[in-house]
Amino acid sequence: MSDYVLRFGFSGLPVRGAIADLGACWQQLAAHRNYPAPVADWLAQSLLAISMLRAGIKDRGKLGLQIRGSGALRLLTADCDQQLHVRAAATCSESGELPSALPAIDDGVLALMLYDQDKMLSQGMVALSDHRQLPEDAGLAASLEHYFAQSEQLQTRFMLHFDQQRPTGIMLQRMPGNMAADDWHRLGLMLDTLQPGELHQQPPQTMLARLFAEDELLLFERRQPQYRCTCTRERVASVLLQLGQDDITALLLERGEVTVDCEHCGRIYRFDRVDIAQLFASGEHSVPGSASLQ
Repeated sequence: MSDYVLRFGFSGLPVRGAIADLGACWQQLAAHRNYPAPVADWLAQSLLAISMLRAGIKDRGKLGLQIRGSGALRLLTADCDQQLHVRAAATCSESGELPSALPAIDDGVLALMLYDQDKMLSQGMVALSDHRQLPEDAGLAASLEHYFAQSEQLQTRFMLHFDQQRPTGIMLQRMPGNMAADDWHRLGLMLDTLQPGELHQQPPQTMLARLFAEDELLLFERRQPQYRCTCTRERVASVLLQLGQDDITALLLERGEVTVDCEHCGRIYRFDRVDIAQLFASGEHSVPGSASLQ
């Protein structure tokens, strides 16, 4: 079965949901990066969460998720655009021990940002190290639930599962509107009966019908996320121009060529002496040269 995000709702209840499988997207990401555990778990689950959340947003633009810290994990990012093109990457320090849970990240912060083109429209964030709000072993699902409760005042449930090959997940979110507390509690109890490994054992429509058999489900268009990086040679050339000719020339003399490795897709952009000379002579963001896949 190909990757999918399927949105759903409930007749008469202000609750939206989504169920997703991003196995192929993860395989494309993992082909170019070998992340240690638990960073790989957080990246895979971030792809799930960001795609399910973005599928429910009508506005144009890109939704981004970030986890920032000051220790061994410096930055983890994932984003998803209107076409459900997803990507994710992480930056780790060479020194220090990676934490096994998100609340243990030094100065950890979780943020969600909505962009229109490259302009940020909104941003919300919560601290991950407040153990009064999050258990010490909290994963991304609990951290996101904490984020929506604190920043958006929206009750939300996530189940995010990753078996090292295939990320699968489901989300429920209570929207503004009249709803008995018992109904939200009941939906949560139904979700709790689901074992994470069951998410890829049946077609999503069958899974949802079995899980929420007491309710009238509303199923929306099933969409296919795709892993896609936005890097281009022109963008890399623009960055080199901003760094300045002196610094780039010094790097060229030291190494014989300038290489830029995209942290998301692993593509390596190479600029030799002729490329650099043409770049700074013309000031243009597109020059001859080669790019290879790592």
